[in-house]
Amino acid sequence: MLVEECMQVHPRKFIDYDICVMATYTYGSNGALPEEAEDFYFDLEKIYLTGKIFGVLGSGDRIYEKFCPAVDDFDKQFEKTHTTRGAEALKINLSPNEMDKENIKQFAEYLVAAYSKTLGH
Repeated sequence: MLVEECMQVHPRKFIDYDICVMATYTYGSNGALPEEAEDFYFDLEKIYLTGKIFGVLGSGDRIYEKFCPAVDDFDKQFEKTHTTRGAEALKINLSPNEMDKENIKQFAEYLVAAYSKTLGH
């Protein structure tokens, strides 16, 4: 397992792992990607991750018209890498509450189950 900030690693590092997870947040009222994640985002679409499992989760603020669009953006970007979605994108309002923590746990379980299917289990 590797946990890195997107500014410290290139998306090609995902090639070394079977399950790829992106956790992000959405910045501002216009629903922008975090500035520090932009290079990672654009580099991601140039990587082929065939045979890998992915999931995207992140936070946003429901007061804005668009809720967590950075999560959707990264989810679409992963689709371009020829990888397999292991869990539906998970959106969290601000910081995780107890229900969100359970949803994060289930998100992780779905990723592992999707990976296990690739192994024939």
